[in-house]
Amino acid sequence: MNDNEQQITVAHLQETYVYPLYEWIYYQTILVPNVKSLVITPLAVNLEKYNHAETFGINELSSPRKQWELFSYFYLHRPWYFKQVINAKKVDIIHAQFGNVGRRALWLAKKTGAKLIVSFYGVDLAYFPNKNHTFYNELFQAVTYIIALSIDMKQVLIRLGCPEEKIKIVHVGIDCNKFSYKKRPLHKPFRFICLARFIMKKGVPYTVLAMAKVVKKYPNTQLHLVGDGPLLPTIKRYIKEYNLQNNVTIIDNINTRNPREIAVQELYNAHALILFSTQCIDDYSATPLVVIEAQASGIPVITSDDPAVAEAVNPKYSFIVQQKNVNQLAEKMLYIIENQQVVEKYGKAGRKHVLQNFNFSKIGEQLSEIYHEVALCR
Repeated sequence: MNDNEQQITVAHLQETYVYPLYEWIYYQTILVPNVKSLVITPLAVNLEKYNHAETFGINELSSPRKQWELFSYFYLHRPWYFKQVINAKKVDIIHAQFGNVGRRALWLAKKTGAKLIVSFYGVDLAYFPNKNHTFYNELFQAVTYIIALSIDMKQVLIRLGCPEEKIKIVHVGIDCNKFSYKKRPLHKPFRFICLARFIMKKGVPYTVLAMAKVVKKYPNTQLHLVGDGPLLPTIKRYIKEYNLQNNVTIIDNINTRNPREIAVQELYNAHALILFSTQCIDDYSATPLVVIEAQASGIPVITSDDPAVAEAVNPKYSFIVQQKNVNQLAEKMLYIIENQQVVEKYGKAGRKHVLQNFNFSKIGEQLSEIYHEVALCR
């Protein structure tokens, strides 16, 4: 930014800040160059653990104002406290995180004159429009830009009625400085990892069924399932039914104090990641952060041909299989076990792919350009 260029102030509206599992949103608040960022949120938490942006949380207000402001935000969609903050801080742009949060920001943008940008992340594309197909109509008309994570997500937004010219594609990014390449020792037992919520769109039960086929040939193979969710009873039933108690380990990192640390540790102890996503009518598979992090750490990825997920990998150096095709998934798992040289070869290529396309230093520059373009339109 040159000396004559005006400082741009962006207020990020996120319903919980800092939320450890949404670390890529946290990066947007601290790592975008040439922009002053602040955060407005109903629930400010974990601030003592992070070098965070200036944050204004409704939950930090004194009662009874706190209760009134929470009611105003969630039920009236009129956050008066945020209006005061935006006016006092001379905010140029409100960047709402998630589409439903963007709807709650419409009144705020109108009353303050700030431009509105909204990022979509996946579940907001399916759950709310499935209940009401006109849910985002007003938002699409009022917003300056919608940010999509992928080409596939852009097409979904267009089908929902968003004007194409209002959509910018900005990939989810990671801080690659936190992930160094580590060569995995090629020893037995070979360990796969599936790091995901135990819900249908993540395909975890299919992964267990594929594992049952793999252990028939290589009985010492290991699979670590890292996560938690409503399909846990189904997964446990499959493990028992196929006698996989010595092969499949379930690690609940969600209900711990350090879910991210456990996830990263498990990645570095694995030889390959499996994320066998499947498209669901009531949910949308956005770009999975774990696929990006796994490649950054230096391991190959087996994933499905779900378009939003497949965009996150280099198809030449990854394994992309048909959704719900358990036999095909098992074949790829066996191929890696029998050709373990691909772990290093594909791992290095995957890391290069992430550095080129998903490093937040580049994502931050792209966001900065969008913010400055929007500010010039005032």
